[in-house]
Amino acid sequence: MIFPKVNEASLNKGSFFHIYENEDFELYNILSQKEVIENQIICHPIIYKSIFKYAFFASNDFQRMEITDCIFENCDFSGCILTKSMLHRVKFVNCKLTGTKLMESYIGNTLFENCKMDYVNLSGSNIKESTFEHSVLSSADFVDCSLTKIMFSTNDLENASFFDTDLKNIDLSSNSFEMIEVRSEHLKNCTLNQLQALGFARKFLQIKVV
Repeated sequence: MIFPKVNEASLNKGSFFHIYENEDFELYNILSQKEVIENQIICHPIIYKSIFKYAFFASNDFQRMEITDCIFENCDFSGCILTKSMLHRVKFVNCKLTGTKLMESYIGNTLFENCKMDYVNLSGSNIKESTFEHSVLSSADFVDCSLTKIMFSTNDLENASFFDTDLKNIDLSSNSFEMIEVRSEHLKNCTLNQLQALGFARKFLQIKVV
């Protein structure tokens, strides 16, 4: 995984709302802190080489958003519409993405660390070389996703849906869940711990353990 190529010391203090000063809705090289950005509608906003700290982005409609070489710390994206977006070399640390809509997006070299992502919808997305770590992903939707070199490390995946998503070469063993939604054929070559494997055996093989 390649981390964002951004240096906080070289950034200018600024506001997200400077994006409206550019006819192409581009924003770059800024450090934004403690902003409230809500109920905005921008189609195809572009943000690169920027850092946001304690920003409240909830309930915005930013479809086809492009984010490159950015870091978000303690930000709230709850309820945001980010469908068909592109995230490349991005870090989300201690962020909230509850119910965020990221369907049909491309996500590459992106880290979600200590994030609250329950009910996030990533269905139809292409996710490559990215990491979900110490995050809450309960009831998240990964339906019909392409997952390549993805790491799931110590997350809460309870009731997450991976229907029509191949989990080959994905290691879920360090994550917690009693059950996730997945087809049995898509578990081939997926790494599970003993308790997880037993749960799927009960579900798919209808065996009884005494």
